Amino acid sequence: MAAKDILAFIEDLLRKFENRGIDIKAFEKDFDEGTLYATDILSKLQDADIDLDSINVKFLIPELLFDLAQNAEQAGHPWVCAELLYQSAVMSEAAIEWWERNRSALTISEIRQHHQWGPLIEYLAEGQPITDEIRLLIIEMLSGKIKRAAGGSRSIKPYIIAGRMVADVEQLERQGWPTEAAVKEVATNYKVSDRTVYRALELDDFRGLRMTD
Repeated sequence: MAAKDILAFIEDLLRKFENRGIDIKAFEKDFDEGTLYATDILSKLQDADIDLDSINVKFLIPELLFDLAQNAEQAGHPWVCAELLYQSAVMSEAAIEWWERNRSALTISEIRQHHQWGPLIEYLAEGQPITDEIRLLIIEMLSGKIKRAAGGSRSIKPYIIAGRMVADVEQLERQGWPTEAAVKEVATNYKVSDRTVYRALELDDFRGLRMTD
């Protein structure tokens, strides 16, 4: 559900409560608590020197907020859950807009700096616009001016998936699961090896994200 739809639903529900003479101050307090959860996550990331502008983190934060929303619902705090869902939707939409706005530049950077062709293959396969910069890049690649890195293409998508695996492990840990058991569960869900999940947990971009309640 889009952020604006969630917000409209919440506001409509509060109006109905007010019309029935129900005091909504307690609900508003819960909304504020949900907002504090969101700002607290951002503060922890900054304190851990995590780059909030990295691709991984931009897509990981909404996942973390969504997990917190589920925890709030399970704990019997539906209004905290509603605010966290709203914050998650806002940040998710912002991340997607940022990705779409910067995708061309990020794709070019991956090739020029790291000689990775994977992002461009995905870019073209999805019918993205061929700008003058992209056209020049393709010419340089085909002419041999830009060599392809050894070891195959590197896609950005696995890094986003790695962020989701990290979030899933953390959610299970917050529910009391031992790390080893949480890793095995996530590995089963994503149909990957335990080692793949452990490598996701060790990625530099995700260090410091393992937060406790």
